[in-house]
Amino acid sequence: MHALISGDLHEHIDPLSRPAIVGWGWFFQIVHQLYAVQRGHQDGHCGSGAPNRRSAFEHALSLFWLVDLGDDAVDILNRALQEDQKQLANLVKAAGLEQKVSEEAYQVLWGTIAESIPSHPEEGTRKISQLLKKYDLKELATYYCVESRFAHPTLSSAQMFFADRGETYELHQLPRFEEAIPCHQFCVQILFDSMHAFNRLMLGQPWSAALQEIAEEYGLTLPIYGDAQTPDA
Repeated sequence: MHALISGDLHEHIDPLSRPAIVGWGWFFQIVHQLYAVQRGHQDGHCGSGAPNRRSAFEHALSLFWLVDLGDDAVDILNRALQEDQKQLANLVKAAGLEQKVSEEAYQVLWGTIAESIPSHPEEGTRKISQLLKKYDLKELATYYCVESRFAHPTLSSAQMFFADRGETYELHQLPRFEEAIPCHQFCVQILFDSMHAFNRLMLGQPWSAALQEIAEEYGLTLPIYGDAQTPDA
């Protein structure tokens, strides 16, 4: 699959398509997060990869959403960015950092806030919890809940490094960890799903035939699209 991500891939992107441009950024976020997961696995540090796996999953699920909604999704994201910029502006002001922000960054910040972006009825679906419900992904919702416990400062993340032995605790400097989904299996499935979605944003959908062959050869499925077995299903 990596061989399909060629250096001339940008030639299949319509520069006037907002979903394609956003999809490009999200797709390569996924690729680089999966690279981090694979490197951690090679070095025996699968336990440290929870934030990377979680991020890759979030971006993959969001990529499907982007493909489904198209320009509406970009409008929703712009409204979300606007709210984030408002929060940032308030924080900058509260910290007295106005003079330390570059003029260009300051103009971008306030320019975004000043834009008028109408609300959208699908706005709530951009949250991962809502997307899991939207696509009826009960098993993956369970997986995501587990991974999140290891990606944030929780007792679960702490317990990766100690074991309760009754009257005492056994301490470890390396995590006591088993992947909820083996790293290689996770990376292959997420990359395949993401390539399937991103292919739909590219001109001519250049990966269709190759992805269908890969799906048939390795028995890969597309959980976000139900029981589909091939990219064309």
